Amino acid sequence: MLRVMITSFLLFGLAFMGHAGPGADGVGVSGKMKVGVMKFDVSKEVDPAVGELVYSLIQQYLIENGRYAVVDWEEIGRVMKLMANAQPNVSEDDARQMAVKQLGIEKLYMGQVLKIGSRYHLLGKIVLLDLSVEASKRAVADDVGQLERATRELAVALGIIDLVAEQKAAAKAAANRQAAQIADHLASARAASARQDWAAVIAAAEKVLALDAGHGEARRLRDEAKSRQLRVPTGFRAAPGARPEPYTNTGWVQSIIHEAIGIELVYIPAGSFTMGSPKSEQDAMVAAGSKREWVEDEIQHHVTLSQGFYMGKTEVTQGQWQKLMGNNPSYFKNAGSDAPVESVSWDDCQEFCRRAGFGLRLPTEAEWEYACRAGTTTALYSGGITILGQCNAPALDLIAWYGGNSGVTYEGGYDSSGWLGKQYNHSRAGTHPVGRKQANAWGLYDMIGNVWEWCQDWYGTYPAGAVRDPTGAAGGSSRVLRGGGWFDYASYCRSAFRIWSSPSYRDSDLGFRLVRTVP
Repeated sequence: MLRVMITSFLLFGLAFMGHAGPGADGVGVSGKMKVGVMKFDVSKEVDPAVGELVYSLIQQYLIENGRYAVVDWEEIGRVMKLMANAQPNVSEDDARQMAVKQLGIEKLYMGQVLKIGSRYHLLGKIVLLDLSVEASKRAVADDVGQLERATRELAVALGIIDLVAEQKAAAKAAANRQAAQIADHLASARAASARQDWAAVIAAAEKVLALDAGHGEARRLRDEAKSRQLRVPTGFRAAPGARPEPYTNTGWVQSIIHEAIGIELVYIPAGSFTMGSPKSEQDAMVAAGSKREWVEDEIQHHVTLSQGFYMGKTEVTQGQWQKLMGNNPSYFKNAGSDAPVESVSWDDCQEFCRRAGFGLRLPTEAEWEYACRAGTTTALYSGGITILGQCNAPALDLIAWYGGNSGVTYEGGYDSSGWLGKQYNHSRAGTHPVGRKQANAWGLYDMIGNVWEWCQDWYGTYPAGAVRDPTGAAGGSSRVLRGGGWFDYASYCRSAFRIWSSPSYRDSDLGFRLVRTVP
């Protein structure tokens, strides 16, 4: 191990050899004082490698000092040999002194290492041209493992290492690192402010203030962000660029994203509406081919929802289901990860909500229709509907994937060649990626069409009078589904249309979207 350490230090020292060329004036080409380093002698009890290590470290410290042009012992030895050859009778000490003068060295660092018991005693001295000793110091190492520490202490004692200058350099480096960190955090805070990500602004500004409590710009950015910070439910983050919802002045963010799954939900304000469809709409559907019993449960009644909630901007996708559940039950896998997950039962949806946590649940039927309508009273959230054929209602084409326009080209599409009265001719049909059609006034996509959406409620007859925060029938055997899907007639794809099914039932046109009550 010791020899590995020595080799690395010798390589370091050799890399600097030749920095100080010979000269007779004691000053190197860089204007630095020229000094020499002699190998440290060792007593017979000491491994010569120890002397080499101490010598290499002393040389390294002299070079790092920056004030010296360092001549190593090999160069001194080379000149000494030349002197001895020229004057065969000269002594080693005289040859060394002549070599030192010839090389222009003003000071010579030398010493020895003794071993007394188990301890190493490092003796170092600085010798001037007249052979007088300028300084003589010692350091002690209890064992080989402490040699580097003891050599550094010796270098400090001999004035090679300037602790004050070293501390100043370390302080300057620390200040530079801090300045760079401040600059990085400040840049992050500015960028977050530009995109109105107030939580990120606060986090970045606080990091700046932890490094510089008086930083004016960071304090201003933080305070501004706090004044505009959005309220976000636990387990969610504000969607990029989201602003406070404009309805209540309570600071809740208008759009949130589930941290774990990435599902985006938008704020739906509390309010009242007329649920169900007027008789004129029902009559129009019967005239277009629907059976009376399919629409007569759309009894109009006044509903008040006393609390705002967040609703999924789109139906839950295959990718989101896969991320949480680790599988993909969808029939139309080839529709892609952004297509709605389907072939899920009401029971499956409950398990998804349980795993997702943070208050996610299925909407009540009243919440679903209220959100779908988004303040409208017409058959569709985009206006009225005129049905030209079983699968042909041009008004639906703007907002929904339904039997008239759900043709697909990916492998595994459902055979639709025999469907009658289609708006567009297609021979294979299926689901489509969410969010491709026109959203309603509250920013919700695919509320009509693509897949049916499970609701929390048991299916039952609507109440005759006004209700507040209804949750459906008290019990039953079937759960409510709303919205219509890729497989369906145009008359099924309306804000008021209802169907129901067993909670365990799965099919390729059954999916869901989620809600989260505002805390």
